[in-house]
Amino acid sequence: MPNIKNTSFDKESQIVEPEIELKLVFDTINRNRKSIACFGLVGLVLSALFAFSTKRTWEGDFQIVVDEKTNSPLFSLDPELSQLLGMSGTGSGIGSKSKLKTEVGILQSASVLMEVFQFVKTNKTEVKKLRFSKWKKNQLDIDLEKGTSILNIAYRDQDKKIILPVLNRISSIYQDYSETNRLRSVELGINYFKEQIQLFKNKSIISLKEAQQYAIDQDLNIAPEISNQQLQVPNTINIEVIRVKAANRVRVLDRQLAQINYLKENSEELNEQILYIASTIPHLVDVTRNLKAADSRLARLRLDYNENDRIVKNAVKETKSLKKYLIQQITGSLIAQREQAKVQMKAAERPKGVIIKYQMLLSEAYRDKVTVEKLEDQYRLTLLEKARSKEPWRLITTPTLLPYPVAPHRKIILAIGLLSGALLGSINAFVDDRRKDVIFSISQIDSQINWPLLTDVPIDNKKSLEEKLYLLSKSAFSNVQGSIAIILVGDIDDFEIDFLKKYFTNFNSINKLLITRDLRETENSSSLLILTSLGRVKRKEIEVLEEKLLLQNKPILGLLALSKNKLV
Repeated sequence: MPNIKNTSFDKESQIVEPEIELKLVFDTINRNRKSIACFGLVGLVLSALFAFSTKRTWEGDFQIVVDEKTNSPLFSLDPELSQLLGMSGTGSGIGSKSKLKTEVGILQSASVLMEVFQFVKTNKTEVKKLRFSKWKKNQLDIDLEKGTSILNIAYRDQDKKIILPVLNRISSIYQDYSETNRLRSVELGINYFKEQIQLFKNKSIISLKEAQQYAIDQDLNIAPEISNQQLQVPNTINIEVIRVKAANRVRVLDRQLAQINYLKENSEELNEQILYIASTIPHLVDVTRNLKAADSRLARLRLDYNENDRIVKNAVKETKSLKKYLIQQITGSLIAQREQAKVQMKAAERPKGVIIKYQMLLSEAYRDKVTVEKLEDQYRLTLLEKARSKEPWRLITTPTLLPYPVAPHRKIILAIGLLSGALLGSINAFVDDRRKDVIFSISQIDSQINWPLLTDVPIDNKKSLEEKLYLLSKSAFSNVQGSIAIILVGDIDDFEIDFLKKYFTNFNSINKLLITRDLRETENSSSLLILTSLGRVKRKEIEVLEEKLLLQNKPILGLLALSKNKLV
């Protein structure tokens, strides 16, 4: 007898992840297509009842350009004036986008649209208890067109006749609002600038007097008339300039003296740095010229005479003498200049904090003066704005009623109802298949059994059936000796059993073939073959058979599954 072992898997040591095969999904839908169609039809009918019983909603709209320049002059201050007044959060700090959003928020408020809301309540008895916030949220859309200052206004209502009157009232209110808001803003700006001009005039006089009195008390130069062309105070404190220049001059002279002393002690030759320093001192020009001439004469003599010749020695002596004299003169001149610079620096010194305070006083006086001038300029511009006649906001499109209702969307509702019904039908089909616990595919069997899965046998396709049985006879059944018992599991017709038995007999030299459902009858059989039918066997039946087979010590050739195209 061949050594055919039962194939087993350790289920506990493996993690089997469930996979939903597309073919199984399509097969389930195909098997239950009538049920799914019924669910879809019910969904379609219910959605049709809803769509055709709901009252239609109509919509109208128009567009208007929001003029950003209707804002108060206070909020369009000159940037420098905003800085002087310490209003960094206003003026140019408010972006155009933020202004438009604020304007749209005002236009949506009850203070502007309450008149329209009252008109709607008066003409529609069924909305007497309607609140403004709910009305605006459900029936009115006001928003800016992206990247522009064009305002889109849309109003929807189930009463078709009231839409155009409502839109015309909104249009009229917005156009009136633009001019009213502009004039109110202008008046506020005029009053504001009047108050600020008087305030800063008084402040400018006081700050200028304080700066002048402080300059007199501290022996400082009184600043001339402050320039109007720049915000920063010019450097008019000459005494501080003198002190700084003198201090810098002392540092330079100290560095030159240190350099002269170093060269005098460490260099016997004429140095270019000494000559450069000497050239900056007017009364040493002749000495420098004589030293250069003596040095040139010494260099020529050294070309013709030896270093020990008397004429060379005399020339060296003369050069050293001139160099020593020059260094003495340079040192004396630098020391005198340093002392003079120290005297100037001392005379220009003031107590700590005096100069800083004076600069602060000058800066404040200048800032107050410039603020007054800019406030007066802004005040004049505001008066001109008041006198200017301005057109109301321009309508791009007039209030128009759309030719078709915007709700309910009957086609969409019907489509959603149909799809929802079909989806619920499909879910019901999957749930029903799971409840029945029937196996419909080879992959479902393969994930359940622990013995070899040979193949599925198409019982309604003679050619394919003969081909598969022939291949099995040459592979799985070729070495089988003795009798084979075919164990039936699931609902299999008798004619299918007879049909299959005939083919097994033709393709295999089997002495005896037993087909049974009772394992007790397989006692004398050498090998076992499991036969089932897709769509007519339950998982529980496979599990029960598997438990029984574990009690037998017989080789299992594998499992054959009957299939029909109409079943799969």
